[in-house]
Amino acid sequence: MDVITRGVRLKFRQDRWSGSCFSKEVLTGPVMESCSHIAMAKQQVAFPSADLIKRSRLGIQHPSQRLIDEAHAGESRIVGGSSADFNDHPHQASLQRSDSHICGASLVSAKWLITAAHCVDTGTSSPPNPADFTIKLGTNQHASGGTTYTVKKIIMHDGYNDGSGTYANDIALIELNNFVQGVSSIAMASSSDGDFAGQTCVITGWGKTSGAWWAGLSPSLQEVEMTVISNNNCGNQWSSQTILGSHVCIFQTDKSACNGDSGGPLVCNNKLVGATSWGSSTCSGTLPSVYTRISSFRSWIQQQAGI
Repeated sequence: MDVITRGVRLKFRQDRWSGSCFSKEVLTGPVMESCSHIAMAKQQVAFPSADLIKRSRLGIQHPSQRLIDEAHAGESRIVGGSSADFNDHPHQASLQRSDSHICGASLVSAKWLITAAHCVDTGTSSPPNPADFTIKLGTNQHASGGTTYTVKKIIMHDGYNDGSGTYANDIALIELNNFVQGVSSIAMASSSDGDFAGQTCVITGWGKTSGAWWAGLSPSLQEVEMTVISNNNCGNQWSSQTILGSHVCIFQTDKSACNGDSGGPLVCNNKLVGATSWGSSTCSGTLPSVYTRISSFRSWIQQQAGI
C-alpha cells in the first residue's frame, strides 16, 4: 500500500471510458491507497480510458485513449475468487453500453433490476438515456450467449451522492421493455432480516482480477465468499470515510470486489443484501468492500417500481 496523505477512493464501475477508476475524488485524510498504486498529492489523477471521453460528477477528466476493457486470457476472476456456475446465480445480469460490460445488476422481478446509481450516472445534470443501455441475462459470459434486453426506464435515487456519507444512496432501478423469461429473480432482503454481520455471503461479477491498471475483465462469471462485518468495524477500517446505516460492508483478507463488479449482488441466505458500490482502488483485500444496503431502500423501491 502506498503511504500518502491524499488519495483516491473509487466506485467499482468498469466501462469503455475508464479502465481503472470511473469516478474519483482527491481526499484529505489518513493513509489511503492510490489508484494504480501511484501516489498523487494535491492534483487530479487521470486514468486510461477508451474512445469516449467522460467527465465524472466531481469534474475529473479521463484524457487518454487506451482501451483496456478486453478481458485478459488465462485464469481470471473476482480478486481471490473462482469461476461460478451460472445456475447458482441466475439473477446476475450484465449492464452494458455499446455492447460492452460496464457493471453488474440483479434481477429482482420479471421486469426490474437493481444496480448502483454510479453505473448509470451521466456525470452531468442530464438523466441517463435508457436507450444507451442494455441488459444481458441468462449467461455466465458477459460478451456472449444469453439474451439481451432493451431498457425502458432508469430511476436513480434522488439523494445519490448527497450529504456527508461516502457515496450515499448509490442505487438505481432499471425497468426492461419486455418481461424476462426463463431466468429466476432474487428476493430482496428486508430490515427484519437483520444486518447480516458475521455471516458468510457470496459476491459475483465479471470485474477486474486485480487493481493493476492493465487488468481486464473476467470473461466468465466469478464468485467469492466474504464475511459481512459490522458498520462500526467498517468505519474504523475506512477511518475518515463515512459509513452510513444504508451501507453494508464485507471483508476477507486477499479477497475483494473490483472495477466492473459495481452494481452487482451481495447475496446472503439466498437474498439480495447489497449492490456493489465502492472500495479500495487496489482491490487488494486490505480494506472492506462497501455495498448499498438493499433493506434500507425497500420503501423507495416499492414506491418507484411497485415491487
